[in-house]
Amino acid sequence: MVLSEELRTAAEAEGIEKFVVGAVIHDVGCALVVTRSLSDDFLPGLEEVPSGVWTPGRVS
Repeated sequence: MVLSEELRTAAEAEGIEKFVVGAVIHDVGCALVVTRSLSDDFLPGLEEVPSGVWTPGRVS
C-alpha cells in the first residue's frame, strides 16, 4: 500500500507525525476484533481492529 503524497503532505501540515493503519478481517458475517488486557495501562479492555504504526520504507 502506498500512502498518497497529497494525503501525507496535508497531514504533516496539520502537525500529524505518525500514521496508523488498521484492517477489518471478516469471513461469513464475522469480524476479527482484538481486546486489550484488563491489566493494560493504556485503555484496558478496549475492543479494536488489528492496527499498527506505519513507517515509511518498512516491510513486514
